[in-house]
This record gives sequence, structure tokens and C-alpha cells, in this order.
Amino acid sequence: MGWADNLSRKMSEWLRIGAAKPDTSDQPDLKDVFVAAPPRLAAPIRQAGGDPDRVVRWFECDAGEVFRFATTGETAVEGWRSLRGCFESTGCWPVILGANESIERLSDALFEPDAPSVADILERARRTNLEEWQSTIQRRNGELDPEYARPYAGEWPDDLDIESVSQFTGPRNVVAGRPLKRVWIGFLPIRHASEAAAVMRFGDWNAVPPPEVHVALHDRWAREYGAEIVTFKEDVLEFQVSRPPQTRDAAMKLAELQYDYCPDIVDQGVGSIEALAAGLLNGRIWYFWWD
Repeated sequence: MGWADNLSRKMSEWLRIGAAKPDTSDQPDLKDVFVAAPPRLAAPIRQAGGDPDRVVRWFECDAGEVFRFATTGETAVEGWRSLRGCFESTGCWPVILGANESIERLSDALFEPDAPSVADILERARRTNLEEWQSTIQRRNGELDPEYARPYAGEWPDDLDIESVSQFTGPRNVVAGRPLKRVWIGFLPIRHASEAAAVMRFGDWNAVPPPEVHVALHDRWAREYGAEIVTFKEDVLEFQVSRPPQTRDAAMKLAELQYDYCPDIVDQGVGSIEALAAGLLNGRIWYFWWD
């Protein structure tokens, strides 16, 4: 098990839900109205293991319509890869959305009357200076806590102690160690995977950065590391990475940025920036979770 699995187990213990939490992901409690998929999505959905005649038209934004369909947790990742291969023809980026609970919580943000438009978020992202944003985060942390210091371990972990994320958690019950009975996959009408957070209006609560920072960072990571978003849940984002950092120095620089972006993966996860960097070195999956 990778550190993301360990973190998820800790979260579950804190919430006292127990290791035997029943899997209710297949219960139809969302009151969805099903429609037939648009023609351009029908064949890809079928190929990905879904039913193109049972698709939910989830919401509409200024970027277009967003659809989702149900599949099994066991087949969700392979289904995502199949849909990823069709991105150029469908014009929709696929994301694993998790089970019903995740859909409900994501919808709370999506349907707020004052939610910003996708175009506004993308424009803000273009104007975002990530170096200034990172400096502001560090300065603010210091002002809130005079004893604030980044959690450095001071040394690289031993090889036997290095844990990389080994599998996507989005379609799994990580507490029970098995795939969910049902998960949702969504289609986002975007030109680049990095724009997903704009369509989902994701962020700006607790320690979660605002949507434009997600977009700007995800764009940088796509260009530098070939990072593409796979899982998009209410509090978890996961990426597949084709060009991970190859040196310790590069991994440390990335880990420092990821810590400022999502401190919970260290503070409530691996414990130090060096441990995070060691997992990122040659790591093919990135995991982010916000409490």
C-alpha cells in the first residue's frame, strides 16, 4: 500500500467509520434522470463499460454541457484510459468522480448562484503568477503562526521507507481495500485537462487554493511533467504522470510546491517534504487530499 492508502485509512479512523464500512456506492439515491448520450459520446461510453442509454446530463456552464455515467470501480481506471484516448474526437476530458457522496458534495459548489464562469476562472488563471502566489502562502503561514516552518526532515528517507502512490484511490474503497461497486465518470467540455478545475469551480475553501490557482498549476505540471488529471472528487485530485522528476533536487523543488498547494499530504500524510519528494521521484501517480 502507498502513503495515499495509509492516509485514507487514517482519515477513516479519525471519522470513526471503521474498516468494515459497508459499500453503498450502488444505491440510487441521487434522484437522477437518465437520458441517451449525445452521439459523439455513445460509442466511447460503451467501450468504457458504461450504458450510453443511461447517462446523466449533470449541469451546463459557459463551456458547455457536462455529462456523467456510472461504471464499476473495478473497470473505472481502464475505462478512463479508453476515454482519454478518445479526447480529440469527443472534445470532453474524462474524470473519475467517485461515488454518490462525492457527486452530492461537488454539486453543492457547482450550483451556487454566485459561482464564477469558466471563462472568468481561465482568465484569472492566465494572470496568476505562481511564484507570487507561493510566496504569499508562505508569508501568510508565517504571520498566522510565528513558529511556522516547513516540515523538513533534514535527510532523504531510507530506500525501504520510501512509499509511492501505487494505484488510484478514486474508484476504490481504500478502507476495505477493494473497488467500489459503482463510481461515476464525468465528461468535461474543455480544451486541456488543466482546465478541469475551472469547469468544476473547485477550491477556495479551507486551505484549498481558488480555482484559478489549480488551473495555472495543473497547466504548468502538464507541460513540465506530463501530468493529467484522472480523479476529481470533492476533496481528492489524482494525476497520472508521464514524465516524473528524475533527480532528488527536481523532486524536492516539486515537493516544496506541492506542499504549499496541499499541505495535508505532508502534515497528515507522509510527515516531511523529503518523504514526499522521495515518493515523487519517478512516481507515476500524484495524490492530493484536503481536509
